[in-house]
Amino acid sequence: MTTTIDSRLRTFSWLFSSWMLVVLVGGVYCSALFTAYVFDDVTVFQNEDFLDVSTLKWWSWKERPVTRTTFAIQIATIGPSSFASHLISVLIHLAAVVGLRCTSYKVIRLARPDMTDVRLDSLSFVVGLLWGVHPITTAAVTYAVQRYESLAACFIIWSCFYWIQAVHANAAGASRARSRWWSWGLSMLFALLAMGSKETAAGLPLILILYSLLASKSMKSDWRLFIGPLLLLMIVIVAGYLRAPYLLKPNNRVGTIGFGLVGIDAVEYISTQPLIYLRYLKLLVWPSDLVLDYGWIPSLFNRWIVVGQLIWLGIIVVMGVLVRWQPVAAWLLSSCLLILSVTSFIPTQDMIFEHRFYLPSALLIGLVVFTADRYLPERLTIARLLGFTAIAIALSYATIARNFDYTSAAELATKDLERVPNNPRNYARWGAEVADERNPMMLEETLETAIEMAKERGYFHSGLNFAWRLRLADLLYLRGEIVEARRWYEEALEESHSELQTVQVLMPLAIIASMEGRDEEAERLFEEALEVDTPMREQVELSYRTHLSRKSSGVGLAPTPKS
Repeated sequence: MTTTIDSRLRTFSWLFSSWMLVVLVGGVYCSALFTAYVFDDVTVFQNEDFLDVSTLKWWSWKERPVTRTTFAIQIATIGPSSFASHLISVLIHLAAVVGLRCTSYKVIRLARPDMTDVRLDSLSFVVGLLWGVHPITTAAVTYAVQRYESLAACFIIWSCFYWIQAVHANAAGASRARSRWWSWGLSMLFALLAMGSKETAAGLPLILILYSLLASKSMKSDWRLFIGPLLLLMIVIVAGYLRAPYLLKPNNRVGTIGFGLVGIDAVEYISTQPLIYLRYLKLLVWPSDLVLDYGWIPSLFNRWIVVGQLIWLGIIVVMGVLVRWQPVAAWLLSSCLLILSVTSFIPTQDMIFEHRFYLPSALLIGLVVFTADRYLPERLTIARLLGFTAIAIALSYATIARNFDYTSAAELATKDLERVPNNPRNYARWGAEVADERNPMMLEETLETAIEMAKERGYFHSGLNFAWRLRLADLLYLRGEIVEARRWYEEALEESHSELQTVQVLMPLAIIASMEGRDEEAERLFEEALEVDTPMREQVELSYRTHLSRKSSGVGLAPTPKS
């Protein structure tokens, strides 16, 4: 009877503390519910592809079908309101926080089997709270488009939780056989959902396998448990093989990833990633001056290549030592690196984004809390509690302040420009969101400045190199500065990397040639624009007919630039 009462009290205590965790983290993130859509948020929630769920390619992982389906269902039911989107993002974060608490409890139990239940509850609560209110999570939670990241992280956490539960149930023997296979099935289900949410889950199969090999190496293993992770690993390998031609495509200016990206060297990129880790760690310890867009590129770190390689070597040595002496810590650190592996070893157009550290930060916070509890003297128990409370309060304040940066696109653009003024994209974004409202001439100046900054770097995003020049040319054309507009259109043509972009430039160049009486050149440009079928074809044909009519009548072609 006493045992039953104790069990019920313990269950009530666990549920109550978990509810308090949700209330505390949710209270901090209430400030995110009333923020606006910013930057890429708008492109997602105005995307016609999400208006019909049946049109989504849910079978293709390239499309991130799980997350895209949530966007489509939301738009079809609740609607595309920013409040609804941010509410869903916060709920996903809360589910991840609760999952982290549950997983932390089991991992700490494995490392410290002698620890009391009350202390285990307290430590797992602290881990969930510190991560839940940490401002480094705002890039994945408050920025609505990053539901891809937060949803994948949530599924990864719950997949790990049920995998750990399956492994421990297997070690318990026949008495928990049913629990073992239920847990195994749920773990595989969440793993599939994670892999369908974002590519960051590619390392999850190895994370699950490593837990069984490292953290629970003293337990009896059932080889059948490994069938699921191995099948998932095969899926990752096949998907990587199918994507390899795109990743290795030389001078790839269309995709967002690839070893052949203009101006990016794979060795330099990979060697500089440990330096990016140091930036993440700095933000984890001292989360000030958070930035949505750093705009860092490999060429800025050329002198640090050797340092980065030495850090990689140091990481490998540390992992080797931990495997022998602290297998749980080795699993946490290896999991952190596996989650970051996609963006660490496949060069992308952006070296660093804080949302990439969303889940890895949870693992490191758990490791720090566990280490502090294990090695600090028992007499400092109250001091530890007060310290964790003070840290949680400070982090909560910083997160609320960071959420206010997302009040509007103009506010966020201003903050980012203040913190990283040498990023051309921040400068151009500030011009589009702030300068355009104050003074159209100022927008032209910011675009020219952004273009020059990108030139000085030697490389920047090829898509933006085109977009900035086209926007500047359009502004000049509308003001009647035809000669300057033509120069920027010609530069935009050199930067174009798709048929549509080429047509977007050929048409205004043809119109300018017609206006200036260069009829043969105008006809050649019109014909080139009509050689491919694009959404602009009807507009090009109309302008071409107007040109031919002007030519036959001898009347000048009116300046009718594209919208």
